[in-house]
Amino acid sequence: DTHPCHHSYDTHPCHHSYDTHPCHHTYDTPPMPHPPMPPQTEDFSIYFSGKKKLLPQHNDLSFYNWDTNFCSSSSTPNYQVLADSKGGLLFKCKRDRKVIDVDPKATSPGDNTSRVSIFSPRYTQQVIIYDHITRRKA
Repeated sequence: DTHPCHHSYDTHPCHHSYDTHPCHHTYDTPPMPHPPMPPQTEDFSIYFSGKKKLLPQHNDLSFYNWDTNFCSSSSTPNYQVLADSKGGLLFKCKRDRKVIDVDPKATSPGDNTSRVSIFSPRYTQQVIIYDHITRRKA
C-alpha cells in the first residue's frame, strides 16, 4: 500500500519521522483527502509578466502548509517526485531521467539544471526557480 503522501515510512520530504508525521494514519482510518487535481502543467508566462502571483498549491510537485501541517506530493507528466532517505526531496525528469536536487545546501541542483533565487517586494520570501533544460531528439 502506498501512503497518501508517497513516501517511505522512515523518510519524508517534509523531514518528519514516521511517528510524528502530520499525515500519519493507521490502516483502520481513511487517508487524508486530497483536493481535486487541476491540470498538471501550466503556462508560467502569467507569473513572469506579473499578471498573477505565484503561490504554493496542493497540486504542486511538493506542498507543505505550516499552519495545518498538511503535506502532499504530486508527480506530473514531466516529473516524478522521489523521497530519498539520504538525498531528501528529489524530482526526476521523465524525459531525460535526470534527478533534480532541491536541497538549498546541495553543491549542485543536478545535470542541466540551474537554481535561481528571485527577490521581489511582491513576495514575503524569496522565490527559488529550478530551470531544467532537456535536449530534443533530432
